Amino acid sequence: FTTPLDEWFQNNLKKETEERLLSEGSACREFFNVEIISRMINDHFEQKEDYKRPLFSFLTFEIWYEQFIKPTDAEFRSRATNAEKEYL
Repeated sequence: FTTPLDEWFQNNLKKETEERLLSEGSACREFFNVEIISRMINDHFEQKEDYKRPLFSFLTFEIWYEQFIKPTDAEFRSRATNAEKEYL
């Protein structure tokens, strides 16, 4: 079973890839060099290079982070702030 990444990136995923990976609050900005990711996106969509697999990996990471880590991180920060208030 192969995924139709070429078709997905040509149609539905182009805008979403740019928005998710390059937005101010993205996990990719926190963990990776976003300038390189931006260059990869541009080169891929201008058909200079084939970066569909790494871009799909970044996109998968971003969605996973949003679903499983970000809510936990926000909850942890909220609890830490509340704990600090209790001691003041």
